[in-house]
Order: sequence, then structure tokens, then C-alpha cells
Amino acid sequence: MLKIKNKKATSEIITSILIIFLTLVSISILSIIINNLVKNEVSLSPETNCIKLQAYSPINLESTCFDSERNETQIVLKRSLTDNFQIDNIKFVFSNSENNENSEYICGNQCGNCFVLSNGESKTYYISSIKKSERVSILANNCLLDEEEIVIC
Repeated sequence: MLKIKNKKATSEIITSILIIFLTLVSISILSIIINNLVKNEVSLSPETNCIKLQAYSPINLESTCFDSERNETQIVLKRSLTDNFQIDNIKFVFSNSENNENSEYICGNQCGNCFVLSNGESKTYYISSIKKSERVSILANNCLLDEEEIVIC
């Protein structure tokens, strides 16, 4: 049987090996964390911005018309099935060129009875108005997506 003559030297070697092992483990853990942060774009930047919203146009204005019997504007919107945008609100901006009058209606989390479209959903919004506006603009998260002339129903 082999006897170890210098126990202190053996202890220092084992300590050095343990320190190297712990260093490698901590570097591995840090690299995994940093790699996940870099890959996960949502955690480093806003999920939606105006350029992306306009390029992909997740919400389309299908039709608009003014019902003079009910004094309301009917707006049909359709949301794409595959978009991954976080849309907090939809703003309807009605405009008239004759007197530069604009009126806005916001649909979103702040409103109790008006909800933003889900993916693949089509919905008709009814907005009361005294008179017919010329145009309606649709904004999502304050970004202009579409604009259309309002016709008579």
C-alpha cells in the first residue's frame, strides 16, 4: 500500500481542482443566462413598434358605413390569425375636411364594454354619432394602420 507523505500538498491540489471546477460551473451558468437574454427579444425591447405594426398590418379595416336611421357608424375590423403583437387599444378617429373637425373613440383595457380583437377575430364596432363623418382612421397603440371613407349604409 502506498502512503502519502505530504498530506498538505495533496490538500492544496484538491482545493485547486475544486476551485477550477466551481469556476467552470459558474461560467456555464452565466453563459446560459446571458444567451437566453440575448435570444429573448421581448425582454430587451418593446414587443410592438409603429414600423412593425404598419408593415404587418395586424388589423384591417374591412368596411365602414353610416346608418342615418340609428345615427351610428358601423366599422368592421378583422385581425390576422398569425400576428403576435400586443395591442392594448384601438383608436377610431373620425374626420371632416370641411371644418377640420376630428373626434376620437378609444377601445381597449380602459373601456369596460369595448374589447380589442383577438387573433383571427372579425368584429363590428358601432359608434354613435349625430352626423356622418367623411373618413375614419384606425390606430393601434397610437400607430396609424388604415384609413377609409365612410359611405351610407
